[in-house]
Parts: sequence; structure tokens; C-alpha cells
Amino acid sequence: MIKEAIDRIVDISTKNRASVLEKNGRMWFYRDDTKLYSEVELRFVRSHEVSNMESFVTLVKEELNRAGKASGEGATVTLTQIGGQFRLHDTGDGLIQHQYSRTLDPFWTKLAQGAGKFMKHAEFIRFLSGIAPCIASYDDLTRQFRKVSFDERMSVTSQPLLDTDGRGGTSFAVEFMARGGATKTTLPAGFDATVNYARGSAAHYDVHAEIDIQLRKLGEKSELVFGYYCPEIDGIEVLAQAAEEALCREKLADCPQLLIITNF
Repeated sequence: MIKEAIDRIVDISTKNRASVLEKNGRMWFYRDDTKLYSEVELRFVRSHEVSNMESFVTLVKEELNRAGKASGEGATVTLTQIGGQFRLHDTGDGLIQHQYSRTLDPFWTKLAQGAGKFMKHAEFIRFLSGIAPCIASYDDLTRQFRKVSFDERMSVTSQPLLDTDGRGGTSFAVEFMARGGATKTTLPAGFDATVNYARGSAAHYDVHAEIDIQLRKLGEKSELVFGYYCPEIDGIEVLAQAAEEALCREKLADCPQLLIITNF
């Protein structure tokens, strides 16, 4: 029936001929080179975006079940450094594509971005307060840093020295001149934090931060600056991504025909 209608239209003069035909959700374009109508395969994209692997796996399984493809037939999951992608090819429903764009936990982001940066004493204390929920001994840590106010009324006489603190750990010994004369104090040389990698994820990781305190010349004055390093953080990030891949494969193991590939 449709073919007969197209044949009749082709016989109509070019001036009156429609360039596009639509019927029952199907579409044909007239091609001047062949003088024929060619059907166009209508493809559309339906997509959603999630921020952690647990939600991504739930979304993949739900979409497969809705499409009647619980085994994963014709579907692909691609895992990347920034998240992942799920594609379900279904000729009856166009192209279904979902993105997993990993949203990093805000405390992880602050901890990672702050590493290697030096701050003044008050600024460093404010920074620590911003990641307080993930620091194991925050109250004790900040109490030790607040016991001395390093301001213009005192001068540090030498570079802080890293030494054992008598409790099996290390601390910085800082000598300075105050109104009462020469004095000395000790400050922590590190702290431990527990953070999530992806926001909303159940997985969390222990990160050790090594504090660094330096005496730096600022014109004619010397001033203490405070910073920290997290030597393990890059390795933890690789570990977290590997854990996400393992979780994905474990939770989707009952979809034997689903193709899961990595593109790290």
C-alpha cells in the first residue's frame, strides 16, 4: 500500500512533489540523484546521568529489564577514568544511552587539591576545619595547632625540625621568640583521614597526610607556612577505579551477554 502511494507520488511533477513523506512514525526523503524516495532510519537518544557506580549498575539492570533483555544481549558498558557509558541498541526504541559521570566526594576533592599547597597558620587551621568530618582526630589535631598563634608579635628563630615525639610518632619542634623570651613547642607531623572517592558511594578509603612546616623569608621577615602531602592519593585513586570496575562486573554477572569493556 505504502509502495503504491510512493510510486504515484514519484509520477507527480517535481514542482508538486513533497520532499519528505511521513506515515506511522516512518519517514522518506526524495533523492534527486536516484529520482526515488529512500526511507530514513529514525534514531533518537534517550539518556540519563548518574554520579556513582552503585546507581549506574541499578540503572543498567533496570533498562535491560524494561527492554526485555535481562541477559544483556546487544548492550555495552564502557568504563572510563571519569565514569562510564551504557548503550542499549534497540531498533524499536532508538538508541538508549546512559552516562556515568563520576562526581567526586567534596572532601576527597578538597584533600586532593590542597596537597602541596602552603598556607599561613590561621589559613591552615581554617582549611583543616573544612575537612573536619573526615579527619579521625580533628579535635586533638586543631588543639595542638591552636596552642600557639604565629603572628607578627613573635619570630621563629630556625627551621622547624622533624623529630620523634616520644610516643612512637614524629612531630615538628619549633623554636621562636615571644614577649616572654625564647620558647619551644611541638606540632603534629601528620594526620589520617577517611574519605569517599565518589560522592554517594558506600566505599571509603583511608588517606595519610604528611604535614610539612617551613620557615620562609618574606622580605626582611621570616614566617612559618604550613602544608601537607598525600603520597598515597594517586594510588588510592587507581584502587578506587579498579574497585568500581570489580563492583560493576560483580553486580552485572547475571547478564552474561552484556559486553563490559574498560577504557582507562
